[in-house]
Amino acid sequence: MFNGIQGSDYHTILIEEEYGYRYWIWLYQGTIEESLKLFEKKRPDNCCVSVEVLNADTYSLVREVDYEEWVKAEDTANGFAHWHEPEDSTIVIADESGNRFDWRDEDAIRARYEAEDE
Repeated sequence: MFNGIQGSDYHTILIEEEYGYRYWIWLYQGTIEESLKLFEKKRPDNCCVSVEVLNADTYSLVREVDYEEWVKAEDTANGFAHWHEPEDSTIVIADESGNRFDWRDEDAIRARYEAEDE
């Protein structure tokens, strides 16, 4: 449970900031595509941008955790992200089938949702 919200209602993404400097858990309620788009929109343009900018969305909660809590969440996480500089900040999220998507996979994500509608 994260601030009173069940983790199963959200995508759980573990974020490592600056190669182990700090660790975060990000819960996002919405589609994989929406969470990837929010990450892309908020990605840092320099190393001084806080991970907490992801809290700007109503359905997005991020909080700093210690390393031990972060490791415990690895088994249930839907994705992993690295947050640092623009050229190395990235995210990968797996869907229910285990297919993995990152923030650059817009066409693959769109195809996934179009296949579900058929």
